[in-house]
Amino acid sequence: MSRLNVDQIYTRTGTGSPAIREMPMFIATYNSGGSIGSTVQTVVPINTEIFDSNNWFDTSTYGYTPQIAGYYQFNGIVTVTVPSPSFISASFYKNGSSEGAFYVSRDASSNSQAGSGSRIIYLNGSTDYVQLYARGLGSSNGTWGVCWFEGFLVRPD
Repeated sequence: MSRLNVDQIYTRTGTGSPAIREMPMFIATYNSGGSIGSTVQTVVPINTEIFDSNNWFDTSTYGYTPQIAGYYQFNGIVTVTVPSPSFISASFYKNGSSEGAFYVSRDASSNSQAGSGSRIIYLNGSTDYVQLYARGLGSSNGTWGVCWFEGFLVRPD
């Protein structure tokens, strides 16, 4: 008896579009602690994988480098405790450049800040990578809270 081992199986749908039987996806988190700067965008230290279907998330660089070209949706949640700024900004970065920011609101009674955002980003399936960044918009450093970063393939190229 012969055996066929494959990593990905592509089929053709009735419309001729390729379909992937298992969609690549990941969920990763950072549980809190450590310092966030107040003036420079800093990569969020997402270092714990909850789920990673293809092992494409790197917990040492905090980035996702998928090996299938296509459009990916990324979702991020950032929480930070910062003493003085009125808000922080967070962004998805592709290959070291911002792909769009979302702002994190502040709870004035506790100086805790939380926000979430999502973005669809095209990745080439070989070298493109995405990371979650954040920075405070004030004069004081803060502390990371619980942060989440997740993504999945919406449509292959």
